[in-house]
Amino acid sequence: SPRSFLPAERLLYFAAFDGTSRSAGLYVTDGSSANVQLLGRFEASFPGFPLEPVTVGERLFFAAHDGVSVVRAWTSDGTPRGTYFLSQDDFLYPYGFTPFGNGVLFSSVVTGYGQELCISDG
Repeated sequence: SPRSFLPAERLLYFAAFDGTSRSAGLYVTDGSSANVQLLGRFEASFPGFPLEPVTVGERLFFAAHDGVSVVRAWTSDGTPRGTYFLSQDDFLYPYGFTPFGNGVLFSSVVTGYGQELCISDG
């Protein structure tokens, strides 16, 4: 069941649950049913996946469980290859994504520093 629709210029991001697993798919479309693409599957044990989504241009920024241990900051440019977490080791438990210029500001736990104000353009 599709939900969490997020327009981003010429793209529309959305999440869909199949109701049989604890994961959800993150999809993108240009508005046609022929061009719906799965960007990735994410742990969806948290209500409201994707968490804290915001778009900047055609780029999506959001928080999601990495499927192993923690919630991380993610981004997508609308392609499977362009959907990844913003940092391998940092940006844990992010919240408050706010568009800023060509990217976002957000608060996150940064390894070795604690809770910090972060900025990323993806």
